[in-house]
Amino acid sequence: MTKAFCISCGAEKQSPHKKCSACGLLPRKKSDIVKSVWLSTDRCLSTKELEANFSSSLEELQSFASNIKNGKHVTYPENEIGVLTKQFEAVSEVSWLKVILVGMPFVIIPIIALALFIYKTF
Repeated sequence: MTKAFCISCGAEKQSPHKKCSACGLLPRKKSDIVKSVWLSTDRCLSTKELEANFSSSLEELQSFASNIKNGKHVTYPENEIGVLTKQFEAVSEVSWLKVILVGMPFVIIPIIALALFIYKTF
């Protein structure tokens, strides 16, 4: 189960992309989204971490969130934020048009096969 913390107030929330129920912040800017993902257990910085089903240490995240709650200045690790920013930009480049064009054969071919099956049956 995903655990995430608000980058504004440090409150726990279910997903890095959801609105914080404590302060109302909804991450919309790229930098806010990236920091929100970093401050969650769903953060994966490499293929090895993804393959190993690695998740960030909950204790580390809770400590970081506690510093935010207490008004302390927090510094996100630049190298990890850089990796997550590149991942975000790569995902953002995929448009719905590309998804539809790539997915069409997986929809059209079964429909044609079903139509031919029904046609031959009658």
